[in-house]
Amino acid sequence: MKESIIICVQYKMDQDLIGGMDRYCWAMDEKLTSLGMIPKWFFPKSSLPEHYRQRDLDIVYIDHKDFLQGVYGYLQVHNIHPEIMLTHFTRYFTKEMRWFKKLGVGRIISFEHLFRDQKNRPLIVKIKTAVKGSLFYRYCDKVAFVSEYVYKQAINEYWPIKPLIIKRISVVYNGVDTNAYRIGLQKKEEGILKIVCACRIVKAKGLLVLIEAVEGLERTGYGDKFQIDVYGTGQDKIEFEKIVAEKDLKRIRFLNNSNNLNELLNRYDTAVFPTFGEAHPFFVLESFASGLPVIASKVGGIPEIVNEERGFLIEPGSVKELKDAIVYCINNKEKLPKMGLKGRDYVLSDFTLEHMVQRHLSLLGISEN
Repeated sequence: MKESIIICVQYKMDQDLIGGMDRYCWAMDEKLTSLGMIPKWFFPKSSLPEHYRQRDLDIVYIDHKDFLQGVYGYLQVHNIHPEIMLTHFTRYFTKEMRWFKKLGVGRIISFEHLFRDQKNRPLIVKIKTAVKGSLFYRYCDKVAFVSEYVYKQAINEYWPIKPLIIKRISVVYNGVDTNAYRIGLQKKEEGILKIVCACRIVKAKGLLVLIEAVEGLERTGYGDKFQIDVYGTGQDKIEFEKIVAEKDLKRIRFLNNSNNLNELLNRYDTAVFPTFGEAHPFFVLESFASGLPVIASKVGGIPEIVNEERGFLIEPGSVKELKDAIVYCINNKEKLPKMGLKGRDYVLSDFTLEHMVQRHLSLLGISEN
């Protein structure tokens, strides 16, 4: 059996959340189908969310402790030999890529979306990674990184074979659906700065720093001037809610995921993202597309997209800088819409979902003509 293309996404579908990767998958499937391709999608085992039921993706769920090995087993059993294999969130310079090549896969293209902190990786892990890279790099035809930061991290990670891989790697940025995310026309609440955050509710996203900043602001007379809503789920949510309750904080709320977050974002005045590490976050682009300036950590790929025209960069972990940025927004609320327009224009210039799909097609060597 001959398949045109398989797309392997090691990404857990969420029943209660439509994320940037979901919108990408739908748009990519529609584009490939229109070009006469036959995309088959592979995801880790899950139940099909309602927002996927409305679309006609050909999806295979992989129930295997190692996702790539599970995909390989499926292709073997069903005698599938795709011309192109595209992966997201998977390993790339590894033995599995050699397996796929031996199976007859023509081209393998991998996308690396994740932030990697090289400073905190044990030396033995760095050595093993470099060795695997030297053994298996040739089986992955292209690797795309979603920011210059992640690209440079990969160069550092595979420095012994940099001359061998440099022509195989590139930067391909994410994009967001600017039809789904729009600037709001409704009048926003006077006097109250409404702030939004959406992420996994874990310590790595800097949410303890955000809670401390809220505490400081409430204790120094700003308690009636702002409100922060944090959307998401995660392993630390109960702990954070307990801390908020114990401190009797009134101006931060932890809410659940929302499938219509795209319709809610533009009801806020600004967004906040105090993360400790990020590659090229969809949330920042989605906030820009909704006309919101963003307060975000100066870490990973974030400085590549946030500047003083459309947001505020703070040192990761700095409660003081986060508080100062929020206070500035409270005192200069009238300046925020102009900054938001700058963010929207920035996304429209090169970071729409259409830009993202076109860049992926180009990397795959697929022409629309």
